[in-house]
Amino acid sequence: MPAALVLGAFATYLFVSFKDEHDFVSGAYDLGIFHQAMVSWSHFHLPVSSIKNSTEGLPPHYDLLADHFHPILVLLVPSYWIWPHPGTLLVDQAALIALSIVPVYRFCRRCAGTPVAVILGLAYAGSVGVQSAVNFDFHEVAFAPLLIAFALERAQVHSWRWATASALLLLCVKEDMGLLVFFLGLVFAVWGVRRLGGALAVAGIGTFLLVTDVVMPRLGGGLSYAYWTYPALGPTPLSAVAMILTHPFRVVGIATAAGLKRSSLYELLVPFSVLPLVSPIALLAIPLLAERFLSDRPEMWTDNYQYSLTLMPVLILAAADGLRHLTARLGNRSLREALPLAAALLALAGTASVSVANSTPFEQIDSHSYEYAPERIRDLRAAVAAVPPHVTVAASDYLLVPLLGRDDVALLHDDDPGTTWVAYEADDADFVPWQAQGTSRAASYAVSLSDLEAAGYQVVLSNDYAVVLRR
Repeated sequence: MPAALVLGAFATYLFVSFKDEHDFVSGAYDLGIFHQAMVSWSHFHLPVSSIKNSTEGLPPHYDLLADHFHPILVLLVPSYWIWPHPGTLLVDQAALIALSIVPVYRFCRRCAGTPVAVILGLAYAGSVGVQSAVNFDFHEVAFAPLLIAFALERAQVHSWRWATASALLLLCVKEDMGLLVFFLGLVFAVWGVRRLGGALAVAGIGTFLLVTDVVMPRLGGGLSYAYWTYPALGPTPLSAVAMILTHPFRVVGIATAAGLKRSSLYELLVPFSVLPLVSPIALLAIPLLAERFLSDRPEMWTDNYQYSLTLMPVLILAAADGLRHLTARLGNRSLREALPLAAALLALAGTASVSVANSTPFEQIDSHSYEYAPERIRDLRAAVAAVPPHVTVAASDYLLVPLLGRDDVALLHDDDPGTTWVAYEADDADFVPWQAQGTSRAASYAVSLSDLEAAGYQVVLSNDYAVVLRR
């Protein structure tokens, strides 16, 4: 049964991911950036991305480990030796997320039996966080669900060495995983291994502070950590901790202030009812929810990106563990047998209803919206074919990925990109990376045909959706 779930999920994730690539929905941010990082790693260099560096005003050889600390990506290097293509990352991500179903299934089966484990496994595989992550290119957090679920599943059977190893590997996934490892240490302490739990908690918070305050700035040539987006909590992580401890109700107000925050929280939590709250595993949701809903970046509040992925195994396993606690307290045998199955079916139904209500990726597989319009795909494919191989080309966000690997590609970002070729979507030539949004740099990303022609470019191809020029 776990094998069937894994294979079914892997096939579905692959279909959605490659459909996005085929339909020009995968972009430079972030699939193009991670592809360039993996090319660097596969040639035994520290990860560098000309896409990110050129569009964000960074030094040419800026180390991506200073942007996000994700050395675990070196584990994917063998796959790039086999097929050095952006699609390789989509295969890797689909496999990693699908494999995380195995520890989820095994944990749930021990808590409530095989039928419940199958249902919760389906709810997890199709959860809104998983769907959004699979649909939005590739991200390093694809490793996190497998490591989180494996750590908790091994801890469930008191295999503390494997649980600890999995927890420590999380520290190599991304800098913010140190906060999650801190809370994982607290969970282990609650489960009775206080010394190990305390050591993990210290390792987690210590690594987070060391990486964000020392390692990343040093790798980035002295540039400070770029993703501290919590001005309401203070200028530093330590000031944020002080704020959370001294003004908890104000912090809750910040986390639920916007309607978008409340709706996203509803979609994440309602399918599982109060079940996760009965389990100490729910502690792991604290840093994951705080990171998103205390930020001042609206992108963090939605379920359109990868930000909910790490929360999914936490909620599912907490619900299964909570179900185990509740049924153990029931005296009625019939109720004790019926409750787990009913709760699991409700969780699956809640997950499905959220997917349908939000038009999530799986629900849109046969979509004919603007992004998937056949004429758009045809025109963009013609634009890619019009650019010859082995040339320098500046391309807009969605046209860049198909050109990677065959051309020297940059993200189109000003009126004279300095390349021989330019290819851009006729209605999407003003893509702005989030770091430049709201700043004076944003103006330099808007591109007009007249400005390009004034810079010496001539139109080679022009259709309803794309323009290709050559100088």
